[in-house]
Amino acid sequence: MNLTSKSSMRAPGQVQGSYIAEAIIERVASFLSLDVDVVRKRNLHTYESLKFFYGSSSGEAPEYTLPAIVDELFTSASYFNRLEMVLHFNSCNKWKKRGISWVPIVYEVEPMPTPRKVSILNDGSIVVEVGGIEIGQGLWTKGGLTAGSTKSEASCEAVRLACSILVSRLKPLKQSLEEQMGSISWDTLITQANLQYVNLSASTFWVADDTSSYLNYGAAISEVEIDVLTGATTILRADLTYDCGQSLSPAVDLGQEIPFERRAMNLLTTMWMATVVGAIAVYWFVWVMGSAEVKGKRAVNLKMRLIMQDKVQVLVLLSPLQGGHCRRARRR
Repeated sequence: MNLTSKSSMRAPGQVQGSYIAEAIIERVASFLSLDVDVVRKRNLHTYESLKFFYGSSSGEAPEYTLPAIVDELFTSASYFNRLEMVLHFNSCNKWKKRGISWVPIVYEVEPMPTPRKVSILNDGSIVVEVGGIEIGQGLWTKGGLTAGSTKSEASCEAVRLACSILVSRLKPLKQSLEEQMGSISWDTLITQANLQYVNLSASTFWVADDTSSYLNYGAAISEVEIDVLTGATTILRADLTYDCGQSLSPAVDLGQEIPFERRAMNLLTTMWMATVVGAIAVYWFVWVMGSAEVKGKRAVNLKMRLIMQDKVQVLVLLSPLQGGHCRRARRR
């Protein structure tokens, strides 16, 4: 039987929680006869409420970029123009209807304790052993598990600590040799270190402190079309953006976006309404992209966002767009 998997995979329960929260927003707007966009924007965090709920993870006020992300997404995706087009399409079509929705997301990242080992071999080459599993996030393999998509940045910090240990061991020898020989090469330094029995292997176990957690921000817009007779659903377009901070690998970020949007499509089109499918996809993407983040300056990377949007547009062009526009809409 062609059934969806019942096992947890990537952010178990988190997407469902976001769906419930957005359903509440929709219900409140309907009950109060308000525009859902107004209700959703009113319920975006202020920095004060963000700090109340997340404490030190919220960072400094300039790091809270979600409102700017939403505004930028509205502009780049022409949200309000498309909303008018959707309303016009629905007024002209009886058996096919369209919907457009946007969803913001805040995801708290909590790096996990991570062991690492760095070794310098006799020929001067360096071996770095990591403890995460490669699942397409650009992380080299060597046992262990990954959770919360924080293994890459935790690995970087653990490796940095190991390198600092090796530097402290080599520095006295380097200074001594320079006094005798002047400038020396890396190969000479390592050869002399081996002759003097310097330990050229360092293992560390990095443990996050209270200031290591932080927040990821993102938002997405999706537009879908539903055949009210057959239930057939077509995803017309999806736009998403997130604050990637200082990306470790833009190529990996782009490679992560496509499969996780597809995964969200599969989940939501087989379990729930499809009107939020592309928008909820941003939750999965932001959750996964914790692996591509480095805590530090967290400005909205517009170039990264635009590249991602172009990638999504490729998917949209490959999607079969169903007809049904009224004559006036076709002339446009």
